[in-house]
Amino acid sequence: MREVIIDLWRSSRFNMGYVGENEATKLIFQLTPDLQGADFYSIDFLVGDTLKSVSDIKVDDEFLSYIVPSILTKKDGEIAIQVLAGNDKFIAKSPIVYGKIFAPKDK
Repeated sequence: MREVIIDLWRSSRFNMGYVGENEATKLIFQLTPDLQGADFYSIDFLVGDTLKSVSDIKVDDEFLSYIVPSILTKKDGEIAIQVLAGNDKFIAKSPIVYGKIFAPKDK
């Protein structure tokens, strides 16, 4: 499995791999202090005109990880991603970051 570490303080664009690769991509977000210690987390993925929100996320101290389903990586292009964290009193949002999916190169 390919792992991509995203520093939400510094990252704005990163590569997620190629369309049609069999390998899954695991995104590992380094959480900013305002996102740490929340009661719940979710990730919004915007692919084209489709927004997919997920909440089945593994959280480990300062890191949040998620294995991206292949349905989100079927097409060449960018995926906008935002992490949300919160509790009963607040919801914090990360900056939007962009993952790039590449079409396979012709041989």
